[in-house]
Amino acid sequence: MRQYRGRIKDSTVWVYGYYTKSPQGIARIWSPITKDNGESYLYDYVVDPETVGQSTGLKDKNGHEAYEGDIFVDSTDGYCWSIAYMDGYYCAISGDETLMLHEFLENGKLDAEIIGNIHDHPHLLKGEGQ
Repeated sequence: MRQYRGRIKDSTVWVYGYYTKSPQGIARIWSPITKDNGESYLYDYVVDPETVGQSTGLKDKNGHEAYEGDIFVDSTDGYCWSIAYMDGYYCAISGDETLMLHEFLENGKLDAEIIGNIHDHPHLLKGEGQ
């Protein structure tokens, strides 16, 4: 099972773990916590459902895990792309162009660098602040 991430509601803190959504629409990420004595348990964080994204199972050229909503710079042309899940596939979107995410793979990794995400840094998609 792949991991999810989401931003804690009314916060700038991101958490990683298992995702659930109640019938009332409350989104939670259940994150493993280990106490000082070595005992582990799952803690549930209420997260903003708009920020929830699943891991793609891929890493960028620096070893950072890629999630839905991440923004990356393509190593070949320097364009910024965002990662989305569409019609059962992970895709890369830049402006009006949509490509399959696997088109950016080299040796099983994204031939790209993750530079942020659409929730914290939407300006990166407009080419600002690179």
